[in-house]
Amino acid sequence: MTKQIGRLQQRAQELASKVAALDVTLELVAPEVSPTAGGALKVWTGRWGEYGALTRFLYSKVRDAGAAGLETRQLTLMVSVHFGIEITSTKELTDLLMGAVRPALVQGRRDGLLVSHREHGAAHRPVRSRASGFAGAGTAKTGAAR
Repeated sequence: MTKQIGRLQQRAQELASKVAALDVTLELVAPEVSPTAGGALKVWTGRWGEYGALTRFLYSKVRDAGAAGLETRQLTLMVSVHFGIEITSTKELTDLLMGAVRPALVQGRRDGLLVSHREHGAAHRPVRSRASGFAGAGTAKTGAAR
């Protein structure tokens, strides 16, 4: 989590410097226009509601599952119910899994927040929170699981 916060803080600094550069450019090109004339922009809200809602939802469900974890298909069905996405076919379920759920879980593994473990013969990977104690069970890789 500390790693992720550091990345977000670094990104915020980068964006702040870009905004400052745009303000300087605007002052040079059109001094009569105030940099704040456009007002505040609302962060994009789309299919998942506010920015980061899908990720927060997934991480909370995985964390609540504890050491038992959840299979990716279970998580995908939970996402469809929570966000009101009607699934009428296996293809739609797979599209939701591959297009939204899986990328968020991959990022969680990269950030070291989630652990994925494929049991021999298991069709789907149970996903567990690092905080669940699973990482100490001796079957997880050290560092972010890939």
